[in-house]
Amino acid sequence: MEFCSLRSTASIGAFALLMLACAEGAVLDQSGGSIGSTGGSSATGSGGTGGSNATGGAAGSSGGAGQGGSTGGNRGGGGSSGTSGAGGNGGSGGTSGSGGSSNSGGSSNSGGNSNSGGSGGGTGGSSTGTGGSVAACPVAFDAGASGTVLLSDDFEDGNANGWLPGQTSNTGTPVWAVTLSDAGNRTYAETGTLASTIYLAVNGNRAWSDVTIEAKVRILNIGGSSSSNFAGVCARVFDLNNFYCAALRTDGRFGFRSRINGSSTTLGSAAPVTPPVTANVWYTVRLDVRGTTLNGYLNGSTTPIDTYPTLSSECIASGGIALAVSNVTAEFDDVKITAP
Repeated sequence: MEFCSLRSTASIGAFALLMLACAEGAVLDQSGGSIGSTGGSSATGSGGTGGSNATGGAAGSSGGAGQGGSTGGNRGGGGSSGTSGAGGNGGSGGTSGSGGSSNSGGSSNSGGNSNSGGSGGGTGGSSTGTGGSVAACPVAFDAGASGTVLLSDDFEDGNANGWLPGQTSNTGTPVWAVTLSDAGNRTYAETGTLASTIYLAVNGNRAWSDVTIEAKVRILNIGGSSSSNFAGVCARVFDLNNFYCAALRTDGRFGFRSRINGSSTTLGSAAPVTPPVTANVWYTVRLDVRGTTLNGYLNGSTTPIDTYPTLSSECIASGGIALAVSNVTAEFDDVKITAP
């Protein structure tokens, strides 16, 4: 299995958008549907026709000029023997739904009737179309038989080959490195600036959709107690703006964090952990992503600690995997990714 590399493809604001480019597996297009179609152009209304002047006693005055649209109607000719001329035709109705004003009535001869007003302009155009939706989740990528190990790393070789750092904003500076833990084994640790951004170390294949990622995670330092501060594992990392994470949160709970189109949020209500999640304690965190459902497991539990089953409303179709922290420092060990 060949894995992806992280490369800079575009600049968003002050930081580079890093994307996974895979040597194996289709690169899926995760962009949403096209922006809403433009609204229809406004209909053009036709002005009404002015009425005929009634027959008067004396010579009638000419019919009033048609108004209403952008061009007025022609003036009617005066009658030669007491009959007033026919009223002018109303001009074309204004565009964009503006009705044409009525024709001015002709002066009556000895009680002659005035012209009928021109009819209003046509109805305005339709409203702007609705934008496209986020792509629906696909059938699982055929990564092999269930339980097939797609990637594993215990970092005992002293390197982090294949793991590529990234961050969701230019706040702070991440420092990822293989280190010797207090237990004497090697781990992969992030010990950079405590900041309210997400630091990731990304690996895997961008074509993966349904996977299980498991890792040992220990929070070292905490920048504050919040549902948005966490250490955890992530899947369907399509780019630095789209992924899902199972998170050990610094408010003591375990749950899901997502980043969709550059916006980070909590999915579901999260689950309380007894005793609450705290620093300097090792946890085994597991995230299953299958179709439109996330399942999170903690410390070898066989029943999900938390479940979020409705990704179809905002689904990331595929992506690699990652280790992630936000406003904490943490270390990771025994990472394993398997086919569902």
